Amino acid sequence: MSFRLSFKKPSPKVEIHLQGQGSGPYRSYTTGDCVEGYVSVFANRNMPLGRVGVIFQGKSQVKIEQALLYRRTKCELLFLKLNLPSTGTPHLLRSNEEYRFPFSFVIPDELPLQFCQHHTSNIHAFMAHLQLPPTLGWTETEHKPRSVHDLATDVAQISYAIQALLFSHRTQDAEELLSTTTLPVRVIPAVEEAPPRATLGCQFYRTEKEKVLRHGFVGRTRGRLHVSMQQPRPVKATQLGLSEEQNASTAATVELSFTPVGEQGPPALHSITVTLCAVTLYSATPWETFPDLLIGDSSFGHGGRGIYWNTITSSNFSIKSVPWTQSLKPPVNGLDLELDSKGSKPCSMTPFTASIVVPVTVPAKYQLVPTFHSCLVSRVYLLDVDFCYYRSSGTAFASEVSLRVPVQVVN
Repeated sequence: MSFRLSFKKPSPKVEIHLQGQGSGPYRSYTTGDCVEGYVSVFANRNMPLGRVGVIFQGKSQVKIEQALLYRRTKCELLFLKLNLPSTGTPHLLRSNEEYRFPFSFVIPDELPLQFCQHHTSNIHAFMAHLQLPPTLGWTETEHKPRSVHDLATDVAQISYAIQALLFSHRTQDAEELLSTTTLPVRVIPAVEEAPPRATLGCQFYRTEKEKVLRHGFVGRTRGRLHVSMQQPRPVKATQLGLSEEQNASTAATVELSFTPVGEQGPPALHSITVTLCAVTLYSATPWETFPDLLIGDSSFGHGGRGIYWNTITSSNFSIKSVPWTQSLKPPVNGLDLELDSKGSKPCSMTPFTASIVVPVTVPAKYQLVPTFHSCLVSRVYLLDVDFCYYRSSGTAFASEVSLRVPVQVVN
């Protein structure tokens, strides 16, 4: 059935009213919530009415600027469309009378299997694309802008909206669109903690690093310094209950191990800097795998792909007082635990260890969306850790080891 929009006569006034207004300060809905309300129609003249359509829809939008070609590539993907059947519609709208048409939608927890039909390189990426993505880039209404600081970019956005359409029958197989209006709503789905990301072989993340320490630049070897960090606990940024006075937080634990040569002591510790970042990845063509694992690959910048990077918070801490400990370890292949002739000193292979726990707090002004991967747009979070130490006593300048691990944000 076809339809066309009429410009000949004044259209009826159509408004969408929500009941309950969702939860939290930003009128947000989450998985399983009921979005209900009514469509208000007011006509300034008598006019025939065929039907009233109400749609709840979600779409992704990516805009790529190609400066060298002076061209913009725009891609839109409608990933969710819930239609409300039209019932009880009057055949005539009377002048100066208001008509109300109720609606009710339930936010699903995932998308239909047939939605993601493009090729994916693994089942994990396919299942991630079927999860409902959160609203990314949000302004409450067109007339009263109220932006949410979700670190989004205009280039890549995800939006949800309720659309009301009024049709008038022209013929048996054709409709005339009398009027339409759209009301955006914010959706932040429930996201549970996922297993730690597998980052082996990925150029973007670095969870451990080892350095050989020497006296000076060409002096004899002092030992080996090993620095590692595991993925921290998720940041639980509950969008529906987090007030502007509350802060989401997690903690990063950095493990140090120094294996000396001879009687050498461990390096002096200086400072540690922890930076929490939000990374939005987008593409004009569907992703086949998790895009953050592709960063650093030669093919990442092709095919209308891009990355938008934001620093959320950065903190520097002095670790000069963090103690090193040394204890006897169980033998490894019978070689690591040899005592001197008096049986009192550990040999040169007994490592010194230290553990540094650094808190990470999200400023209250940010409304972080959960980590997600959709067909066109992904949002990930990461911790950059810069660990500073002195290679040897008397050294004026500190050396640095940099690590990067993923951090999950859940709701």
